[in-house]
Amino acid sequence: MYKVATGFYAVCKGRETGVFTSWDEAQSYVQGFPGAKFKKFKALPEAEQWYRSNLPQHPVNPQPTTTPSTTSTVAPPNVIFTSPSSTGGTRTPSNPPPMSTPKPQSVPRAVVTPTQVPVQPLRIAAPKNTTVDIVYSDGACKANGAHGAVAGIGVWWGPNDPRNLSERCPGTQTNNRAELIAIARVLETVPQGTNTLIIRTDSQYSQRALMGWAFKWRKNGWKTAVGGPVLNKELIDYVLTLIETRQRSGQPVELEYVKGHSGNTGNDGADALAVAGCGYPEMPEKDWAGLKEAHNAEQELMAELMMGVDPADFILSDEDLMRELEEDG
Repeated sequence: MYKVATGFYAVCKGRETGVFTSWDEAQSYVQGFPGAKFKKFKALPEAEQWYRSNLPQHPVNPQPTTTPSTTSTVAPPNVIFTSPSSTGGTRTPSNPPPMSTPKPQSVPRAVVTPTQVPVQPLRIAAPKNTTVDIVYSDGACKANGAHGAVAGIGVWWGPNDPRNLSERCPGTQTNNRAELIAIARVLETVPQGTNTLIIRTDSQYSQRALMGWAFKWRKNGWKTAVGGPVLNKELIDYVLTLIETRQRSGQPVELEYVKGHSGNTGNDGADALAVAGCGYPEMPEKDWAGLKEAHNAEQELMAELMMGVDPADFILSDEDLMRELEEDG
């Protein structure tokens, strides 16, 4: 039988159910549990499909819970579909992620939620070493709103970090557009994963548009409350699409507001990069609607390729799983 070193462990009957990326964690939920039902997959879509089709209508949990009733609605800290967590510490330039850290208690955060959480959501557990990636974005515009305005964008990870970006704002030169495009550039350049991605911005307009207003605009045909057209519609829709893609894959994305020009090192760094971007050559407007279509087409192609894979090729027997555990140990 084909054997893979890593994969996704779907647990449909055990002390906890879900799709886990760590066999150590999955084993703790099935070992010694009467009638435990679980399988290992190499690909996440196959694990999700098997999990959903085999999940009992009434989950069984023979062990009484000791969680107080006041916190029964808070998802466990390893659940990233329903309640993002900061398990494993925070990655900052001065504080790189340690090799291993204990799990802290889950603290509810304000999180962008483009899609409604289902009544019985699929629980996908993050690896035990999951960290929180924090990045600062900013937009700057000289003579904003006036003739001859120039705008730039900045993305700051840390001092001399190769991921830092300083670019000229394409197209129309306004501060709000520069702020939105800076967030878009974060989502375009950061590899998709499981770490909670926190984007800190001093733009209340961007935060409110992407966390609330855009969903009402979509329902209203992209009309404002007074019936007028929404400014930056294509750009906002594109950024929201990038966020939704990550969340559907199990990666939480949060937008945190920070006060600008307040001595915050990250915000000051992003601002300096954005101001420098104002001095770069003028750039043409981007086709935001076209970029959204291309992104969705790429996601659909990836889904089709994964659907063509036979899940049986990646399933390990219980004996194979135990042998792999012994080899890893």
